[in-house]
Amino acid sequence: LYRSLLRLARHPEVLPPEIAIKKLADAGFPKNSVVTTDVACDVIRDAFAKEKDTVLEVSSLVSEAFNAVKEARQREVALHPSDDSLSSAYPAFVYSKPEVWSSSIVLHLFEPRYKVLIKQAMEEYDRRFLYVCTHGHAGLGDSEGAGLIGRYGVIVTVDECMFQDDGRAYLRGVAGPRVQVTSHERSEMHQDYPLHYLGFERVLDTETAEGSEEDHLVAKELAVEHERLLHSIYDIFPRLRLEVELGIPPSAERDPELFSFWLARWLQVNDNEGRGQSLTGRNTVHRLRSVEPMLRKVLDTLTAKAQYDDEKDRR
Repeated sequence: LYRSLLRLARHPEVLPPEIAIKKLADAGFPKNSVVTTDVACDVIRDAFAKEKDTVLEVSSLVSEAFNAVKEARQREVALHPSDDSLSSAYPAFVYSKPEVWSSSIVLHLFEPRYKVLIKQAMEEYDRRFLYVCTHGHAGLGDSEGAGLIGRYGVIVTVDECMFQDDGRAYLRGVAGPRVQVTSHERSEMHQDYPLHYLGFERVLDTETAEGSEEDHLVAKELAVEHERLLHSIYDIFPRLRLEVELGIPPSAERDPELFSFWLARWLQVNDNEGRGQSLTGRNTVHRLRSVEPMLRKVLDTLTAKAQYDDEKDRR
């Protein structure tokens, strides 16, 4: 269990913040000045190194660690699936609200086509389906019978699903890799509202996929600067526990692209147009610059509130 947690800590974003790994918060993680794998590993080592006075304490630690490993592995499979673990096509849920990598997906599926989708996803597609956005209608086009299906989406892995007797389903899942739609098949099961099966390819930002060393450096430096702003927000308002709601952020230095998606998920929560551009855009620097005004606004607002509270206390 110990070695498994250390291995999983290489991707801090897969660690569950509210199980055994909750001690990360006490260690200043992810508020630490530099979010690194070493911080997570040190906390894990510390948890295992402490002397346990009773068998019950040891048993409790092992139980918590087992649950942490289980949840972290599930998140790792959802957020970082290997290419050979994916199907070439998936049934698609099409909706107007864009979602990006690491988003929590909560759905109530009641349309006949989506009852079929979730049944097939759970039984035939390893708990996965595509969540494809209609945003901007930059889609496949009516000529292919695809209507307003967009060209970009995410692969959703279902964590929990509760079926009703009539086939309706309530599900909670995690948005994984971003994909671009490459092919389309239409099910004739429901003529008015058909179920679509979409082929896809995974897509990365240009800096990650084909950028020069200079492009990588610019993206990394900007991401690290945004991370410093985030830490300043934590310093002013320590009760802001974003990792509970959004999960622990990826390392800005090691993975600027995924860190930019994590920021977009938080700061563009009510901005469908902005989040749609984050989904379809292929440039990490542009995405980071688009969320920077909102990040600075949060910092400025909290700074002003802290100053007001200090003056009020002095009076």
